[in-house]
This record gives sequence, structure tokens and C-alpha cells, in this order.
Amino acid sequence: MIWSVLRISVRRRRVRYTDSRNNTINYTFVAVDGGEELYFQATDPGAIISGVGSRVQ
Repeated sequence: MIWSVLRISVRRRRVRYTDSRNNTINYTFVAVDGGEELYFQATDPGAIISGVGSRVQ
């Protein structure tokens, strides 16, 4: 049996976005694997916004 170890570096940031009508939403972004993947989720109560992004090669 072969076992492999995945080394992942994680960086977490909180971001606030404000649009032209002064509406704001707070996000938590998590970049993993040296920035190859990005996960984000809204952190405001009642907000249902999340997603995953990946680096374009």
C-alpha cells in the first residue's frame, strides 16, 4: 500500500465588499495550495453566498 502526503498551505482573509449603492457584505476567503484554489463564503447572518475558484493556467 502506498501512502502519499498532500502538503497544503492555507491563508485566510476577511474582506468587505461595498457596491455603488453602499450595500456591504463580508466574506471570508481561504486560499489553499499556494493560491491554486480559492474558497469564499459570506459571513453575514442570512447571507447565502459561497463558491470555489481556481487559478487559470
